[in-house]
Amino acid sequence: MPKTIRSPIDSRSLAEFIALKWDQDIVVQLIDYIRIPCKSPHFDPDWESHGHMDEAVQLAETWCKANAVPGMQVEIVRLPGRTPVLLFEIPGSADGTILM
Repeated sequence: MPKTIRSPIDSRSLAEFIALKWDQDIVVQLIDYIRIPCKSPHFDPDWESHGHMDEAVQLAETWCKANAVPGMQVEIVRLPGRTPVLLFEIPGSADGTILM
């Protein structure tokens, strides 16, 4: 019979870690994000001059870089007249590409 290998982290410890991370980090970042009056260009035609879209994407980029997994590349892509896009890439070992 094969021997079962147990992880040093049990499911209770993992759940506690995730709950703590969520409450102490992610919720705080979401609150900061929601405070930014960033609106779709449809509702804010002067979105570029207001700068809220840039502030929101910068906040997200900062969080991603602070919580990056090994090998992760993060960048903000900007095209003239278009809203900025946060792009991050994580290399993997499987064939193909996943776009989220």
